[in-house]
Amino acid sequence: MRIHGPTRRLEWRPALLLLAVLAPLAAHADALKPFTATYALAMGKMTVGTMTRKLALGTNHGYELSSTVEATGIAAMFQDGRIVETSRGTLLDGRPRPERYDYDPGGKKKKRALAVVFDWKAGTLTTRYKGRESQATSRAGLLDKLVYQLAVMGDLASGATLTYSVADGDGITDYVLARRGDEQVVTPAGTFDTTRIERVNGSSKRRTVLWCAPKLGFLPVKIEHREKDGKITTALLQRLK
Repeated sequence: MRIHGPTRRLEWRPALLLLAVLAPLAAHADALKPFTATYALAMGKMTVGTMTRKLALGTNHGYELSSTVEATGIAAMFQDGRIVETSRGTLLDGRPRPERYDYDPGGKKKKRALAVVFDWKAGTLTTRYKGRESQATSRAGLLDKLVYQLAVMGDLASGATLTYSVADGDGITDYVLARRGDEQVVTPAGTFDTTRIERVNGSSKRRTVLWCAPKLGFLPVKIEHREKDGKITTALLQRLK
């Protein structure tokens, strides 16, 4: 959930929720459908923005997953432009294989845009940031920090272990999530029975919790992120189409 290194940004941190708002996923690629999900972002009782997650499917099993955060109200005074994440790649046997990930903070911070390119034939991972380029060795099953969320949904449905290798801009990080039981959640989009999962961060005081609805293909209907200082940012599903 945490955005590391070059992608760490706003003090109000709604962009952190981008890593945890997961897309609906059935077990196979032919069951995956295009969608648009909209969430309200809040800090405490104050709404600070909206987040829109969109999945588009192309020919030859291609996909494009995007996430756009826009500040509203008082928060808009401190964030110019939109924060946009995009992952492009292919679906192989229902599993995403990314080819390129882009992070664009928009506005005056546009120069801090990040790009990660996956070369599966060469087995390399290339990161571009602030005009600099670095290269690392890739690994089988490697995902970017946006599309790994599709794999999480499929694994929730199948009961598989929720462990992933993710290229997050600082190299490769292992993401581990754990199931924490079932709860009912009320949202503007309806009331849902959910499976609660939590990003395991070791001894860190940061905590990310997601409430995922089986009825919606394990789409998260609520996400809560707690920072070290106790600040809590919440995303709540508003509508899905």
